[in-house]
Amino acid sequence: MADFLRKLFRVLNRDLTGKTWEREMRHPYFGPMVYFGHSEPAKSYWEAELSVHGVPKKFSVTMRGTPDGPEPLAESFCRATVGDLEALFGKCRDAFLGEYLHWTKEPFPSDWKQAFVLDGFSVPTNGDSTAPWDVCYLAVPTGHYFIAEFEAGRVVRVRVDG
Repeated sequence: MADFLRKLFRVLNRDLTGKTWEREMRHPYFGPMVYFGHSEPAKSYWEAELSVHGVPKKFSVTMRGTPDGPEPLAESFCRATVGDLEALFGKCRDAFLGEYLHWTKEPFPSDWKQAFVLDGFSVPTNGDSTAPWDVCYLAVPTGHYFIAEFEAGRVVRVRVDG
């Protein structure tokens, strides 16, 4: 039943202009993936959901590529990123601090996992961490998503959504 509803949703929400399309494939590391193609290649991307020990739910990973698959360096960037979740959050901690205090009026937790859940991240072009990319966490006490945007290897902006 769930598969039927998912297929029906896709049919009803299909782009009839022909500018966008989807392609599914299975990747050895990422597992099931969907390519969201666009007539303007710069707007095309792959999306996968990963499950990692220590993260309570699946999270999304988006990356550039072609209809044949993601960029070759996407996997190595992703492996390194999920291989050290402490370092990933450490890159965001100082940038999130002010927003967390603004939304909760509570002290920032000593263990980030008490308040934040990884929701997803984008892989920078060619897996180059100095290129623009972002990471998103649900800040559970706030009910909002905190998105850290990176450029030149550091957080340049934090958005709060939700």
